[in-house]
Order: sequence, then structure tokens, then C-alpha cells
Amino acid sequence: MVNTVNNTKREIVRSFAGDLEAAHMEGVKMVDSMYKVTIPGPADIVVVSSGGAPKDLDIYQGTKSVDNALRAVRKDGALIALLEAPEGLGHKVFDSWIRQYGSVEELEDRVKHAFVLGGHKAYYIRKYNAHAKVFLVTSLDKDMVEGVLGLVKPRDFQEAIDMAFDHVGHDAKVLVIPVGDKILPCLADGECPVVPENGPKAQA
Repeated sequence: MVNTVNNTKREIVRSFAGDLEAAHMEGVKMVDSMYKVTIPGPADIVVVSSGGAPKDLDIYQGTKSVDNALRAVRKDGALIALLEAPEGLGHKVFDSWIRQYGSVEELEDRVKHAFVLGGHKAYYIRKYNAHAKVFLVTSLDKDMVEGVLGLVKPRDFQEAIDMAFDHVGHDAKVLVIPVGDKILPCLADGECPVVPENGPKAQA
């Protein structure tokens, strides 16, 4: 098996082969050196962008950036996600599950006992609000963002900023992540928090 590491332009930077585990770990070290970013601590407000099309063509793709950015937000903080999403929700299973299951508990049970690829992203979105308040700056309408996704739909970026400061206080520490799907925030002690924590594991 050959493992490759790509840059942000999807160009192969280096390939690794040989012992399966050793080659994989060498690749991990290189990815860490390229994409891990040390932060002094969780921020009160994090602003994240996917970096534009095609990374934010739909919500399913855009959640990659949100997943990474949530690692940098303190508990009960605020996250502002800039996701245009002109093609809507995206993945069919994700679309179906996020509409069908309104609670974390329902989705956790479904992921554990009847996992289908794509459905796990619906679970993650339901878990976002357990960690922080998420403001989605997007072309999607308010009913979709708030009624289906359960997130907050500001009119524009300025309103998102205003709402975020109102939520956490005006002396907030703010972190900006311009290309969220390629940046992995980690604390100074080397810990890279995982959000949502203690997610469900699929069962046979």
C-alpha cells in the first residue's frame, strides 16, 4: 500500500510505502507538520471559512471546516461559519437524516445500530449546539438553517459578529481560521480536542 500526502492544491507532496503501520505514521507526522496549528487556548469566538468553492458547495462538504474549528472554541462559546452552500444540504443520506431526526439521542441510536455513510454528519450537527452556539452565514434560507439544521441564521457577517459578541461578551478573544478544512487547531500542550466528544460507535 502507498500513502500520499497532498497540499492544499491537491498536489502530491510525498508518498510513503513499506510497513503498513510505519508508513502510515510517517505520513501522519508530515501532515501534522503541514496542517497542525498551535493555539494558546480555546477562543470565545471562532470565525471559520471553508476557503470558497468547491469546499462549501453544500453543507455536507462545509461541515469539515466546522468540525475542525469547533476544536478551537471554548465550551458555550460562539462559532461563525462562512459557508455559501449554493447546492443546499448535499449528501442524500445526510439530507434525509437531518430532516428525519431532530434530537441528538435519536441520531446517536441510529448511528450505533444502523450506520449509513453520510448520516454521521447529521449527528455531528445536532451535537454542535451542545458545545457552542453556531452562526451560519450562508445563501440558505432561514427556515433551512434554523428549522432543519438547528443553527442560527444571521442576515450577514456583521450581524453574525454582533450576535456572537452579545452571546459571549464584548471582551471576547476571537480566532479566525481562513481555510478550515486544512487547519487542525491544537493546544500548546499538544492536545487536539475532539468535538463532539464521546461520539457513538457503530455496532454490528
